[in-house]
Amino acid sequence: MSFTQSMKQPTHVTQLPHTFQIQQSGKTTLVAGNNNMQCVLCKHGTTHPGNVTVTLERDDCIIIVKDVPADICENCEEYYLSQSTTAAVLSRAEQSINRQSEIEILRFAA
Repeated sequence: MSFTQSMKQPTHVTQLPHTFQIQQSGKTTLVAGNNNMQCVLCKHGTTHPGNVTVTLERDDCIIIVKDVPADICENCEEYYLSQSTTAAVLSRAEQSINRQSEIEILRFAA
């Protein structure tokens, strides 16, 4: 079972070179991205580097990871995580699950 993140957007899958986004039933997987690209979601903004808070949930467990480096759309604020950042966030979330945490708030440290 994978971690998901709550989203308001409709179901769709988008795949571009160096970028992927999968949304299903109001949930989306973490996204790998590339600096200064056109936003895949709104198609109007470009991304810029910044930090975001990622909230993940699996069954009854909620993991919040703060200060995660991401590329953020200047128009709609959709964010994209690099493959290495995605792997690090998911690894830390998996560790929280293994500790049987119900809710955990972490600060991202590369």
